[in-house]
Amino acid sequence: MYLDGQAFFKVKRNVKRPFIVHLEAFNIKVTGTSFDVKSYSNENDVAVSLKSGGIVIDGASANRLSISAGQQFKFNKVTKTGEIRKVDVSDFIAWRSGQFRYEKTELQAIAKAIERWFDVEIAIENEDMKNYILTVNQKDSSLEEILEAISYVTGMKHYQTGKKIVFYKEQKE
Repeated sequence: MYLDGQAFFKVKRNVKRPFIVHLEAFNIKVTGTSFDVKSYSNENDVAVSLKSGGIVIDGASANRLSISAGQQFKFNKVTKTGEIRKVDVSDFIAWRSGQFRYEKTELQAIAKAIERWFDVEIAIENEDMKNYILTVNQKDSSLEEILEAISYVTGMKHYQTGKKIVFYKEQKE
């Protein structure tokens, strides 16, 4: 299977017919597991988060890695570097139940997620705010509810024209 996007898989172990997910950056060989893959061709980072079981990553920087439940492999396609870290996988699969949840994440990454969820374009006028770290946790929320929450936390204002949303900070006089 070839993937460009985000998907959650639950796969039974089959030694005779292994399930392989082909990504732009590497392949994932499934050894019986449930996991989330986030790999967009227009983004530099790829993330594989394991809920249960195990997988083998092949082709990322010519290394073969085994990942276990509760771990995430994050890989940068530009630098060709990756790391395995322990995570709360529920943060990365919350989207499956209509939950928009990002823990301690840069505003620009949250903006990209909003663009995908709601088919809009987001601009952040203040460069220093793009790296602003925040947490957003909204269940079954509308676009406006999420935008209002971000505006409240960051102190920024926003406006929308058609499908374009702009976040900005008011200039103090």
